[in-house]
Amino acid sequence: MPPDFSKETVDRWQVFGGMAGVAALAVSAIGGLKDSLPLSLAAGGVVTLVGVLLLYRWGRQAGFQRFLIPVVVTLIGALTTGFLIARNLSPSTSGTGTTGSASRTTAKSVAPAAAGEPARFREGRVVLNEYSWVDLDSHGESGGVGSGSPASNGHDLSYSYGLNAAERLAVVSAESPGYRDCYEATDLRTYLDGDTVKRGPAFCVKTSEGRWARVVVDASGWPGSVTLDVVVWEKE
Repeated sequence: MPPDFSKETVDRWQVFGGMAGVAALAVSAIGGLKDSLPLSLAAGGVVTLVGVLLLYRWGRQAGFQRFLIPVVVTLIGALTTGFLIARNLSPSTSGTGTTGSASRTTAKSVAPAAAGEPARFREGRVVLNEYSWVDLDSHGESGGVGSGSPASNGHDLSYSYGLNAAERLAVVSAESPGYRDCYEATDLRTYLDGDTVKRGPAFCVKTSEGRWARVVVDASGWPGSVTLDVVVWEKE
């Protein structure tokens, strides 16, 4: 049976080509903005698979390669372009911040300790995207932030819709708890759910090296990211 190159088939290809290009571009852009290359690749792969199946159905006789090659090249081009555009549109850090693939930190000069408090080990703002984490005991270039699976040791707080503490966190009533509020806290747990996080709570975290940290959440970017205003005190 000869391939069907009727006007109806050509019209189908025009509609498919337009929809495929827009879908691949849009979804790959979303994948880039969310820093999710797998999402971009999956979107392009699905659209390409659909295209190959339709090509096999409509053009499996003569002319198959002539149609397959330009369609696949177009889809790959749309996918790549969308991802690159999305990467350029992703938020970046200015000033003294340090930007990683998943999060960033902004260092501030350490303020003098308040009366009755230990000296401050570090303080500043930490931005965590989904599936990223921070080591609050770190003074490293990235501020102790990383992405993906948490480090086997050393990480203190990770973000995935909610906030998970590697050691423990303490919920306190004070809007900006001090060292004693954290040290004497009794409501200890290891997880804050997303509904709690998006309300912008203040809480305390016990680090893996035994320090106490105050964390105040700015959830304006939730659920894609959260900004943490962090103060970590030295051990007594």
